[in-house]
Amino acid sequence: LACVAFNIKHITDEFFLKAAESLSNHVLESELQEGRVYPNLNRIQNVELQIAIDVAQYAFEKNLCHLYPPPSSIAELVKSQVYTT
Repeated sequence: LACVAFNIKHITDEFFLKAAESLSNHVLESELQEGRVYPNLNRIQNVELQIAIDVAQYAFEKNLCHLYPPPSSIAELVKSQVYTT
């Protein structure tokens, strides 16, 4: 989502690591105690948005976005790109 929304043309291994780190940060302690390694599916849309925001912030920090002008809010741009039914 972040790669499309922010026109990131070169996706390095660090993007996958940043996404994995963000995902792991969203697994609740109660989910870990249940034996889960991923967040519960009832929260997946919110987790997806936060992962995209984290990846986009990383891309902006590393000057890897080809989006001009930069958005005033990374979170709002990510949310505007989400497909809803």
